[in-house]
Amino acid sequence: GDFAAAWRDYDAVLLALPADGDASLRGRAMAGRGASAGAAQRFDEALADLGMARSLYAMDGDVAGVAHVDANMGMIEAYRARPAAALSHLDAAGEQLLKLGAQHAWQVVATAQIEAHLSLLQHRQAADVVTRTWPLREHSKDAEQRIDIGLNRAQVLMEAGSYREAAALLADPQNDTVQGSVKRARAAT
Repeated sequence: GDFAAAWRDYDAVLLALPADGDASLRGRAMAGRGASAGAAQRFDEALADLGMARSLYAMDGDVAGVAHVDANMGMIEAYRARPAAALSHLDAAGEQLLKLGAQHAWQVVATAQIEAHLSLLQHRQAADVVTRTWPLREHSKDAEQRIDIGLNRAQVLMEAGSYREAAALLADPQNDTVQGSVKRARAAT
């Protein structure tokens, strides 16, 4: 949670790396610094670093790296209240993460996609994302992920006026076990 310290650490790594060195390592450092800047709401710096990281990953043929950068770029656009721009990145990231079997990262992207679609009043598209992620809930060993998937479904159900179904999901006692502050606030909301 100390984004300024993380940014400084990644910056130090970048200064220590030779400019013509390992593209993948440089990409990881750029992506980390960009994600840290984004979390600190330094969006222009974040997008510049993430754009460079994406280029380095693409040069190195690192498909997973590109997908994670796309996810971060989408999140930043979402933070900037630009849901349409966010979706262009999130859709690309989600598709690739799913192909790679990165289910946890894919589900995080799906949550952001749902938020973006609902911001654009695209209820059917948000429901489609929920439909794709719902089966993951039964197979996930990660309680936080199961809760997040349930909250996504409840949110879409409420938007559709299906309050009883949403209430049943929100009454799940597992929701009270949420550890992360973001999910805890989301469950309470």
